Amino acid sequence: MKFINSTQVFKDSRGSIEELKARGLTITTIQCLKGSVRGGHYHKAHKELMILVSGLVRLTIGSPIRKTTHRPMMSGCAVIIDPFEVHTITALRDSVLLKIELPGDGDREKDTFKV
Repeated sequence: MKFINSTQVFKDSRGSIEELKARGLTITTIQCLKGSVRGGHYHKAHKELMILVSGLVRLTIGSPIRKTTHRPMMSGCAVIIDPFEVHTITALRDSVLLKIELPGDGDREKDTFKV
């Protein structure tokens, strides 16, 4: 058994982001305050599994080959975001998301492209 401590990566007026990294897996907890917007980017090399733990958000996803869609996510909802899908989260209430990077062994910063 190995216990892993999370690392706070970022905190601002939108909320905070904390990460756990172990054995090539990155799990991120994203706290979003009501009205905050996160994302507006895509990844070339990895997928993301996002689970809304609490709250309510609007997920906006689009890509060069797919029309942009806006979907509400409620607590317990999950979505897999594929490479090249531009994704943005707007918090409609204070919310907590859990994000798991798939495959999880890449460098997220180098694989994040703002639009």
